[in-house]
Amino acid sequence: MNIIILGPPGAGKDTQADRLANYFNLEVISTGEVLRKETDPRISSYIDKGNLIPDDLFDEIVSKYVKDKKNIVLDGTPRSKEQLKLSYCKDPDFVILITLSKDEIIKRLKIRGRTQNRADDRSEDIINKRVKTYEDNIKSIIEYYKKLDKLIVVNGYQTRKDVFKDILGKLNLKALDKIKKVISHLKNVKGLDNIYLLDKEVKKYIFKKEDKNNRGVLECLKRRYTIVLTHNSHFRNPKGKIVVKGKKNILFPGIPFPEVNEENVVSSSPNKKIHDYLVEKFNLKLKDEATLLIGFD
Repeated sequence: MNIIILGPPGAGKDTQADRLANYFNLEVISTGEVLRKETDPRISSYIDKGNLIPDDLFDEIVSKYVKDKKNIVLDGTPRSKEQLKLSYCKDPDFVILITLSKDEIIKRLKIRGRTQNRADDRSEDIINKRVKTYEDNIKSIIEYYKKLDKLIVVNGYQTRKDVFKDILGKLNLKALDKIKKVISHLKNVKGLDNIYLLDKEVKKYIFKKEDKNNRGVLECLKRRYTIVLTHNSHFRNPKGKIVVKGKKNILFPGIPFPEVNEENVVSSSPNKKIHDYLVEKFNLKLKDEATLLIGFD
């Protein structure tokens, strides 16, 4: 899962990025911190004056830290419409926007300038310039992520604890919407039925009881979301090898499931014991159908 966190200077993005990373076991990449650590004199010449770093120079530096990483919180990027074209900004799972009034932004930055001695927070002229630059750029960024249905807006004029609580609540609603869309689509696929989302306790039980050679099921359980469904003889044949020969044992790998258009999708059939457990757990009325697990992020 990749999350982008945006907001004006002084909105508390770093704090919330750290909390999200701890909660979801993600890595934080703070572009502001990355840029401030750079020894390249070109960087400080832009930052200290409250200017945005040119997009090509920005990408040259930040891409070294982001590369093709998954499971990250990207803090403070994109900062311009052009940066929306960057590979790590194009299509995240969620985008969190923390909002603040202009007066509150200026108030917080003045305090930070005194306590943290940051050059870009000490001058009121530079603070006003940064705020204006943010306001000029954020509108097109908001529109882009709105169209992708990825945007979550949170009021930053709360305690840090309440901001985080608000973020988690809205993330859960977005996640539920995503799951509903996946399940709704699968219900229209011929040969599929009985589609349910697995909770943490069920996933934990299956992980403990499943044959360790059934690598596909274990991979499904490692994904952020795992669903169980049943399929009958009208459903298509598997899209990959369901059995491979290992060094010592026969292995059952995860195979693609193109009907789910999400990140890191994998599917696999559980063993007989887990099949029977799922039938009882979800009160499945089966004839000749088999159970299948699908995991995705």
